[in-house]
Amino acid sequence: RSDAKRALDLVEGRILLLEREEGRIEESCDRLHNPHWGPIFRTEGEPSYFAAQVREFACIYTGRVSNFLHCPVDKYFQVQPELLPHEREEG
Repeated sequence: RSDAKRALDLVEGRILLLEREEGRIEESCDRLHNPHWGPIFRTEGEPSYFAAQVREFACIYTGRVSNFLHCPVDKYFQVQPELLPHEREEG
């Protein structure tokens, strides 16, 4: 019984250490976001309303504007139409 109690105490101690480390990592990640708005593309782990709007209405999305540096200024981007299930080729 005492061996089991010691093993349990060790496991519980390890869990506490991991929970503290998780808290430090979360705080570190939170500091990477805007202090007033937080992450604009996620809310509690789910895509935010803004992210849904970007996905729905933006013709093109990129992580940074500099990704377009080598594109010609007259480049036209067009979204591929989403195929409905009955329009997809079965393969």
